[in-house]
Amino acid sequence: MASEALAPGGRLLLVGSGHAHLFVMEGLGNGRFPAGVQATLLAPYQLHPYSGMVPGLLGGRYQPGEVVFDLEPLARWAGARFVQGSAASVDLRARVVELETGERFHYDLVSFAIGAGPPGSSIPGVGTAVPVKPIERMLNVVPALARAMERTGGRKVEIVVVGAGAAGVEIAFNLRARYTLLSSSRARITIVDGASQPLRDRSAAAAKLARRALTQHGIGLRLGSEVSEV
Repeated sequence: MASEALAPGGRLLLVGSGHAHLFVMEGLGNGRFPAGVQATLLAPYQLHPYSGMVPGLLGGRYQPGEVVFDLEPLARWAGARFVQGSAASVDLRARVVELETGERFHYDLVSFAIGAGPPGSSIPGVGTAVPVKPIERMLNVVPALARAMERTGGRKVEIVVVGAGAAGVEIAFNLRARYTLLSSSRARITIVDGASQPLRDRSAAAAKLARRALTQHGIGLRLGSEVSEV
């Protein structure tokens, strides 16, 4: 545990605001670390979205302000310092993390919880897609949908969700819920995946239920199709 690896007064640098570091904040605030630990929480955004609620934002259940919380007062409560920024490099020998701005942070113990990134970054044209990982980027989906509806006028909005895993299926259902809430039939939603079934890492029964529910909600499913270009 981090608390056992730090000496009193040690410098703890937490890069990223993933769930693991939020639990570290809790431990700091509740005195479960050595006395005098100098903790710094480094994250690119001060308002951190809670991943369990963001799909509900897509579905229209929540407003943007309801799915985020402020990291600065959380860090202050824990006796830590919050710094907004992104790490650019790490010097393991010197124990230094340098930010994109050039600012440098020395540490005795460093931890990274920066979230996952989407695969397929080398696919031509992928920069025009709207990524949903790290989770902060999912907040961009709703504005992107609004812009798409404006561009298409009265025509259908074609929405393609790449990936038929649990996250992709959940996103597709919430997008359908959003357009149902808007009483709009202008959206056609299709999930694309190279696998032979949705929820490839779940049971065959779960895949069958998912396929049935997707069909019932008018969500297309194109399997066995790898994305080669966007």
